[in-house]
Amino acid sequence: MAYEKETEVLDSVLLSEEIIKKFTAIVGEENLFMDEDRLAEYGHDKTEDLVFLPDVVLRPGTTSEVSEILKVCNTHKIPATPRGAGTGLAGGAPPYTRG
Repeated sequence: MAYEKETEVLDSVLLSEEIIKKFTAIVGEENLFMDEDRLAEYGHDKTEDLVFLPDVVLRPGTTSEVSEILKVCNTHKIPATPRGAGTGLAGGAPPYTRG
């Protein structure tokens, strides 16, 4: 019996240019990702082959940057999913909180 991979992709919440500029000012252009390949990389783990694409991936370098990112998210009611090194196989890396 063949196993069919089921993939679920949630509709993206459009982030305004203003918010993207705020994030870029915090982490720098080199640490903000919106390309499809990078979003797919961060939108899944090995849990049931589900994909939850984030709207943006930010890679802060300091705790101060994390704090500033979360302030923007809180102000604009944007769900945020923290991610560590991504070394876990399942249960914690994808942005499940959306939807």
